[in-house]
Amino acid sequence: DRALVLLMTLTGNFDVPGGWTSERKPWDVISHDMAWGYDLLPDEQKKKTLDVQSHPLLTTGIFTPANHNDCYDAIITGRPYQVRAFFGIGGGCVLVSNENTKKVYEALMKVDFLVQADLLPSPNTEIADIVLPVASWVERDNLRAWWVPLTPQNEALRIGEVKSDLEILSELARRLDPRWEWKTTEELFDYCLKPIGLKFREFQEKAPLYPSYEYRKYEKGLERRDGKKGFGTLSGKVEIHAAFVEKLPEIDPLPIYREPAESYISTPHLAKEYPFILTTGGRIWGLFHSEGRQIPWMRELHPDPLVDIHPETAAGLGIKDGDWVFIETRRGKCKMKARLFTGIHPKVIRAEHNWWYPEKLGKDPYLYGALEPNVNQCTDEEHCDPSMGSPTLRGMLCKVYRAEG
Repeated sequence: DRALVLLMTLTGNFDVPGGWTSERKPWDVISHDMAWGYDLLPDEQKKKTLDVQSHPLLTTGIFTPANHNDCYDAIITGRPYQVRAFFGIGGGCVLVSNENTKKVYEALMKVDFLVQADLLPSPNTEIADIVLPVASWVERDNLRAWWVPLTPQNEALRIGEVKSDLEILSELARRLDPRWEWKTTEELFDYCLKPIGLKFREFQEKAPLYPSYEYRKYEKGLERRDGKKGFGTLSGKVEIHAAFVEKLPEIDPLPIYREPAESYISTPHLAKEYPFILTTGGRIWGLFHSEGRQIPWMRELHPDPLVDIHPETAAGLGIKDGDWVFIETRRGKCKMKARLFTGIHPKVIRAEHNWWYPEKLGKDPYLYGALEPNVNQCTDEEHCDPSMGSPTLRGMLCKVYRAEG
């Protein structure tokens, strides 16, 4: 990402007509997705953020988030301390969407108290101690303030005893700290919009709101929160050599190339047993991450998990179009249906992500068949980006073979 941005700036194609333009954020409006209350924590509590030292770029924002793998490690090992509760929110199923499924499963089964807020059943809801039914997108008001245009989400109806994610978190905040002053989400949104002089109900009638568009915003103080010219860097300039990472371990101030942890070059001995490059996360029209597989007409369009293989590669492996195959790495294997595809390199295998079978038995250990087609049983959580801990989901070595019987 940094290399791409630097290429744009070096060639004079940043924020000019015909080039790549940056959005002008509605800075005046307060975005409710910020980590409110982090500044109220005692210093000794802030220091307990998991494994900050190993992922230094996580500390450069408004608050310090934990990397999810460090959370799973703490649950399993008890180091640096025992994590005892896990609150899943946001509609995603971490059991199938996070890398190294075996480790995620071990952590979720070991944690003392597991809460899942969700709209529909999933493998996560089946192993949760408590399931909170959340409002769907048509059952809640919301304020989208983190990029332009500034947009509301308008509640059309509400069925049963559901609450939005924000209502659930606000109820929890109110019990944890009496200084949480907003009794309703409308009051909270009124507070967010106060800098532009609108109440939330008024804003719903006027939206969407666009700030006036301008090119070369860095010349007019529109790229920085303090209103000064330039960019939000230490020097105020586009930094080819990033000054803010100079003192961070393992982070290069220049965007450099690093060979993947597994490849023909870095691990030629592994390539003998695992001769193909696996890339995961293939998107599917009509399905969104782990959601949508319980909708019959979507499954009719796309009933099975597919892995793309070049016809020449498939012929050499004795695999025909539509055969069920195993994809295997050093970490595990999953079962998918082969789709022959000429638009892929013969050495690359492309697998869809987040598969599970809502029609199968839900209770543990079956979990809607999530452990059979889930390609995250093959992905690598160990060799991560050193700056933020991003996992290896593409560029692993694998082998593919027919699933007999």
